[in-house]
Amino acid sequence: MIDIVIFGYGYYGTILAKRIKDDPRYNLIGFADNSKYKQGNYTYGHKIMSIKEVSDIKGVSVIIASIQHYNEIIKECIEYNVRIEGVFLDNRIKKYPWATFEKLDLSKDITLYAGDINDDVHLNNDNLFGLSITQNDDKHIAHDVTKPYPLPNACIASYESECVFELIGEENVLPALNEIYRILRPGGKLRLSVPDYYSPFLKNRAMTDKNGKILYDAGETYAIKYGKTGLIGGSIWYTNYDVLKEKIEKTKFKYVDWLCYHSMDGILHKKEIDLSKGYLHRVNNESSKDVYCIVVDLYKDKYE
Repeated sequence: MIDIVIFGYGYYGTILAKRIKDDPRYNLIGFADNSKYKQGNYTYGHKIMSIKEVSDIKGVSVIIASIQHYNEIIKECIEYNVRIEGVFLDNRIKKYPWATFEKLDLSKDITLYAGDINDDVHLNNDNLFGLSITQNDDKHIAHDVTKPYPLPNACIASYESECVFELIGEENVLPALNEIYRILRPGGKLRLSVPDYYSPFLKNRAMTDKNGKILYDAGETYAIKYGKTGLIGGSIWYTNYDVLKEKIEKTKFKYVDWLCYHSMDGILHKKEIDLSKGYLHRVNNESSKDVYCIVVDLYKDKYE
């Protein structure tokens, strides 16, 4: 059992105190806060301390419960040589130190996931890490997927991407896919999913010019607005089977399994998808109604 001081006596600190009370891993021994008004007073029967007082306690760890100032508190704890157990964010204790490429145990079957993780299936996979431009924590490595990975060749077991590649720009797709190919182990798989603008659902929803060219999709998850100068946020290119197939054929991937897509005539082509080998939010094996995503598995040559 780890002796814990909660750093931050505020709303989230009280929620964390209740959580820790029922967690057999932790023993709450006090609070810390940078507010002079709070220091020296008591809550839950424990003293609210300064960081200096916490540093004088042997074997103690802190869990930071300040969503606005946790980066500053991390620096403060490092300065005072206070061990950080984690940061309470998004209603869970995110273990510290944060994930980095250097800390990956490449002897394990590591999966990289493009984008932010927002589901329990991926969060509960100890060998899966998200690649994010907005987050860096125990489950997210700060990385732009259009940039090279600081990893050796053939070191990653699998890679997943759902509704990310339509946001990175067509000119970045080919080098990004080939970089994933480089880091995959022989026989490794990339499960790629993007919006399907041959699907009747998206085709009808999108805004087009008089010739049918898609200009904007207001219902797209990341769409912000369409201003006088054009699209601001949202899909940069509008993916369909033919466009994506042409791009994949130019990559190093030669073994391709098309699991779900519409052809140009709007006909759905769909196989049973094993979600245990790459979970997807937007795919339902039980129904073909309103299917609007392409799903394709790309495999690295087993003998490379």
